[in-house]
Amino acid sequence: MKRIYLLLLTIFFSAVIQADKRVSTIIIPHSTTVNAARELAGWQDKVNVLDTDIVHGAFAITPEITLSFRPERIAQCFFGDAILKCENTITIAGSQIPTRADVYWLADYFGLPTDYESCVRVRPRVQQALVDLDLNIELNQYVPGLYFRIHSPVAYANWDLKMCESLVCTGTNAHEAGYFNATGIARDQLSNTFTSFISGEDAPKASGLTFNKLDHAKMSCQAQTITKVADVQIALGYNILQKRRYHLGGNVRLSIPTGNRPTGEFLFEPILGNGHHWELGGGLSTHIIMWENKDTQENAGLYFDMNITHMFASEQCRSFDLCGSHNSRYMLAQKMNPTIQDNLRGIVDGNAIEPSAQYNLEVTTVANLTTLPIKVSSSVQADLALMIGYTKEKNSWGFGYSFWGRSCEKITLCERIPFDRESWALKGDAHVFGFANTVLNTPVPLSATQSTATIKRGKNSPQTGAATIAQINAAKKNPKIDNPALAVADTNNDGFLEALLTSPGSSDQINTSIQPVVLTRDDIDIDSARTRGSSHKIFSHFTHTITLQNSTPYLGFGAEIEFGQGPSCSRVVTIGKAPCVNTALSFWGVWLKGGVAF
Repeated sequence: MKRIYLLLLTIFFSAVIQADKRVSTIIIPHSTTVNAARELAGWQDKVNVLDTDIVHGAFAITPEITLSFRPERIAQCFFGDAILKCENTITIAGSQIPTRADVYWLADYFGLPTDYESCVRVRPRVQQALVDLDLNIELNQYVPGLYFRIHSPVAYANWDLKMCESLVCTGTNAHEAGYFNATGIARDQLSNTFTSFISGEDAPKASGLTFNKLDHAKMSCQAQTITKVADVQIALGYNILQKRRYHLGGNVRLSIPTGNRPTGEFLFEPILGNGHHWELGGGLSTHIIMWENKDTQENAGLYFDMNITHMFASEQCRSFDLCGSHNSRYMLAQKMNPTIQDNLRGIVDGNAIEPSAQYNLEVTTVANLTTLPIKVSSSVQADLALMIGYTKEKNSWGFGYSFWGRSCEKITLCERIPFDRESWALKGDAHVFGFANTVLNTPVPLSATQSTATIKRGKNSPQTGAATIAQINAAKKNPKIDNPALAVADTNNDGFLEALLTSPGSSDQINTSIQPVVLTRDDIDIDSARTRGSSHKIFSHFTHTITLQNSTPYLGFGAEIEFGQGPSCSRVVTIGKAPCVNTALSFWGVWLKGGVAF
């Protein structure tokens, strides 16, 4: 018991003290089945009853609706310092926008023009409606103190990112020859808007280029809904002490997963249940009547329930960022071919060195490669409720506090990943074609990669502000790619290496990478999809009881307000060393609870 208390204190203080310094690719709240406050309130005087010669039972039906608040916190969990304080706004800006700031996302990654700019506002919200069915049977006739309990909510969830894009400039710039393909991409072949690309509906269409649509971690403009039985929770318990004014007991608890598993298709995908984990653990239940007046049929008592479970491994799919680069799941990766064409070489210390891989005319968003099957588990989940209850005749009222906490998840990749089968590398703002200095200006795919690019910018273009003509021309040379070396090729296969230029007719020689830096399994940031949770709740409930000859019907109503971690509006949230993010939701809920004791 001492170890359990220490564990709860550790979860509590880590939740309070540890500030999140990173972002998460997923939100995992606690299951609607896990609610010690709702389970305790309303029938606290109708369970754990001292009747040693009969089977006693109580049944409850509890419809509830909940609505999340603190959307700024959800947005910061996903986007970190891209969200300006608590304005819930991300700015998308091309590499040649004059007013470009350091926190803007690079529009080029989404197949948009270099002069495109828009503001994207999100107000994430979760709405839920459920009906919780709860049955408690006390088997005192057979074994005094033995009881069995089962409950499960049928729930509907509506998760809405509430994304709205306000266009500042749709952009007119085409992408030049060499930036994505050999011939360039006209404006009418590019994505229409950021929203059309990020929702998976649109992608550039150009000659000689495969620009894949976004298939995973999509941001939807529409609400995502789901209806399921959340989980089925079963408890078999025994009351060690059971008197008229107090009791103390424990139970073994099993949670059967019936909800859905995360798939990674959407960034803000609805989750009902616990993520499809089996759970096993135990619980503690106790109460004491502290004051009683039999003449006026009044009493006041203290009630406490605590449940602790282990969440066994569940198979899911989640999206991952790359190490040290939050939101990198929305950057562009280029496919690399280990077979070198046109005798591409890079000049290093006067020697012509062959690259290990070469651009293969295909790009895709990193999330399409890093949305992977996993096994995920949590060591411990704790849910407790403490309530003061007052009863007078047939009416009772309770007020209480509840805490929920879940330890940081453990994640294991299930199988081979795309980086084990194919070569991919970050593109950044690298130019991926050079042009032979011949009459035909033969285009040659390069090996130019940019492993240090971020979601906010590539490395060749100016980091902020307007780019001059000289800077634009300088960026075309690939000065800031990985391991830059002057690119040459033998396109005629005659043994003569000629310089590769930045564009047809140019006199500037372009760099390629010797050697390119490709993505590997070690580049996947496992922590980016790990979550933990802790929240604090206050709740209240009122019940009216009707006494009949063989049964005791009752009906009441209650309300709860649960506080997850609040948003950070006074400082910029940046990536750091915290292993996982507290993704507990803040929400309020109201319920009716009615049933019968028999």
